[in-house]
Amino acid sequence: MAADRNRRTRHSRASRALALTVLGTALALPSMAMADASNGVLRVGTSFTCSSLNPYSTTQSSCLTALRLLYPSLGQAGIGSEMTPDLAESWSVDETGLIWTFKLKSGGQWSDGQPVTAKDAAFTITMLLAHADGPTARRARAIANVDTAVASDDQTLVVTFKQPTANAVGRLAQLIIVPEHIWAPLAEGDGAALSSFANDQPVAGGAFTLARFEPDQAIIMQPNPNYYGTPTALKGVGIQFFGDSTAMVSALLNDQIDVLTPLPVTSVDAVTKAGLNVANFPGLRFHNLILNSSENQTAFPEIRDPKVREAFAHAIDRAKIADVAYLGYAVPGDAMVPKVTGEWSNPAIVPETFDLERANALLDEAGYAKGADGVRVANGHPMRYKVLIPANVEGAEGLRALDIVTADFKQIGVELVPEQGDSSTVSDAIVGPDNTYASSTIAQWGWIPQMDPDFILSVLLCKQVGGLNESGYCNPEYDELYDAQASEIDPAKRQPIVWKMQEITQRDRPYIVTVQQNNIEAYSPKWTGFVEDPIGFLNYTSNRTFVNLRPAE
Repeated sequence: MAADRNRRTRHSRASRALALTVLGTALALPSMAMADASNGVLRVGTSFTCSSLNPYSTTQSSCLTALRLLYPSLGQAGIGSEMTPDLAESWSVDETGLIWTFKLKSGGQWSDGQPVTAKDAAFTITMLLAHADGPTARRARAIANVDTAVASDDQTLVVTFKQPTANAVGRLAQLIIVPEHIWAPLAEGDGAALSSFANDQPVAGGAFTLARFEPDQAIIMQPNPNYYGTPTALKGVGIQFFGDSTAMVSALLNDQIDVLTPLPVTSVDAVTKAGLNVANFPGLRFHNLILNSSENQTAFPEIRDPKVREAFAHAIDRAKIADVAYLGYAVPGDAMVPKVTGEWSNPAIVPETFDLERANALLDEAGYAKGADGVRVANGHPMRYKVLIPANVEGAEGLRALDIVTADFKQIGVELVPEQGDSSTVSDAIVGPDNTYASSTIAQWGWIPQMDPDFILSVLLCKQVGGLNESGYCNPEYDELYDAQASEIDPAKRQPIVWKMQEITQRDRPYIVTVQQNNIEAYSPKWTGFVEDPIGFLNYTSNRTFVNLRPAE
C-alpha cells in the first residue's frame, strides 16, 4: 500500500485548539457548548448522521455537505439551477457545444501543502470515467457524455463531451475534486480501493479543512488558510449528530448549538417562544415507500404485481400523514420530481385517492383472499411484510407516518411490521448481501432532489442498482429516456421527456411518494446570513448556506 493513502492531514496548534474549543474537551465528543458566535464558531445540530467522508461510497446528505465544504468544486449551486463560480472563475463553450473550457483560480493549496490545480480536476473526471461502472458509479451522472478531460495548464481545464449535454456546467459543478497525489494510487487496477478507502483524515482543499471526525458523532472543521476563494467569516464549524430529537432541541434551547436542521415539527412552538428564528418554507424533500422491484426477491413475488402496487398507493392517506404526522408542515406527495422545481414537475401526476374500498377490490381481483385472521394470502404465505425505516433520518414524524400507513394497510388485509435501524443499517438491509436485493420487501425513506431533475431521475437507472437505486428497479425504456433528456439542451424539448419518465415511475411504482415535506430549520439570532434553500441548510450542492453566515452585529 502506498504510504500516501493514509497520509494524515497536517493540523496546526490552532486546529487542535479549535477542536478542543468546539468539543469542550478532546475526549468529550460531541459537546460543543464552549464555542459560540462570540468567537465565530458555528455549531450545527442535525439528526442526519454521517458515517464516512469517502465521496465514492457515502450517500448521506450530511457527509456530502461536509465534503462540499472540505473539497474544491468547479462551481456551487444557486437557488435555482444556475451555477456560481467556485474553483472555476469562468467557463465557456465552443461553437459545437462540445468543448468546455474552465479557467481556474490560482493560489489554492491542499492541506498537505500541495497546490490545487487543473490537473486535480482533470484527474478526478478521468478517474470517474474509468470506474463509472464500478466503485465510482454513484457519482457517474456528473460526467455523463464526457469524452475526455485534460489540464492544458495549471489553471485551465478542458472538458470534451461526446454530444451536447443538458446542464453540462451544473453536472460538472457537482464534482468533488480530489487531490491526484492522494487518490491516484487508489484508482489503480479495478479501483476497488476508491470506495473502500476510509478517508477519515482527508487532504482537503476547499473552504475548510478537517480538524476532527468522529463517525455519527461530530465533524469539526476550520477555515483553510490557503483557500483559493474569499475567506469565510466563520472561525470554525462543528456539526453534531444527534440520535435523539429531544436532546437535539434541548441543545438548541440551551445555546449549545446555533443551527438545528431539520427541526422536529412538534418543537416549532417551543423554539419560537424561546426567541429563536424558525424558517418554514417549501423544500425538495419527499418521503416514500420503496417497493423491491428486483427479480432476485423471490419470497414475496406479489410485491411486483402491478395490482398490489396500485392497491398500496390507494391505501395511503397522504392528507392524514401531512396533517397528523407532520402537523401540517407537509403536503400530499405525488411524483419524484417535486412541484417546487416548476416546469420539470409533470402537472398531470397527482396523488392517488385514498380509497380503501378500491384497494381491497384490486387485491380481490389479483386473487389474494383474506385468511381467518384477516390477513390476505398470496403465493401460499400471508401478506405480512417487514418495513425497514431509518429512524434517525425519518424521525418521529416518519415513524408516526408509518403507524398511519400500517393501520390503513391492516384494513386491506396487509400486515406491515416496522423494523427500525440507522441509515447505514437500513441501506445495507435494503440491497442485501452482494447487492442482490434478495431479502427486503418494503422500506420507508425519502430523497432530497435538486432543482434540475437529472439527479433524482438518475437514481432509478439500471446502472444504479447496487448504488443509489434502493428499489432494484431496472427498465431499459426508462434508461433510454434518461439518456435522451441528458443530451437535450433545449429545455422545451427536454421537458416532455422528463414528464414521460415521471409517468413511467408513476405506472411502475418502484416508489410510492407519500408527502412533500417543508424545510423547517431553527437558528440563533446571534447569526445572520441564513439562506432559505430548497435543499435545506445541509446542502450537498453548495457551500453557501455555511459560508454566507456570520455573527450578527
